[in-house]
Amino acid sequence: MGHHMKTDGQRGLTLIEILFVFLALSLGVTGVILGGKWFGIVGYVLGGPAAIGGLFAGMQILGLIENLFWGGIPRLPHCRSGKCRARDYEPVRIGTGEWVRMCRCGDRYAKRGRRFVEVDETGTAHPYLKWVPFVGWRIEK
Repeated sequence: MGHHMKTDGQRGLTLIEILFVFLALSLGVTGVILGGKWFGIVGYVLGGPAAIGGLFAGMQILGLIENLFWGGIPRLPHCRSGKCRARDYEPVRIGTGEWVRMCRCGDRYAKRGRRFVEVDETGTAHPYLKWVPFVGWRIEK
């Protein structure tokens, strides 16, 4: 069995995406039914959007909690020179075949758990920053 790659620019849905759409639609229908039962006509109209909005709000809250404890805020901190921010990093492949992020200054970094390390061309990681929950990014010694 060969590996089939789509070349026409189309993209299929993954199982997770299909399940998410099903969950959103199910919540919307449930919101309409319960909203109508509890609040009458207004509940029928607003119940579905409110339930779907609650799903997205819940996802945002979970994402914030994840970032507070593990991911870091911002997810990608500033570079060593302090000039580059998250939007300034571009993915690049180094000599080992590993993908890392390069800032506009030309430095290469990788996110490894709670650590944001500088990576040289050989793939060796050099300590830079570490995420400390509720404290922020701190210089790693």
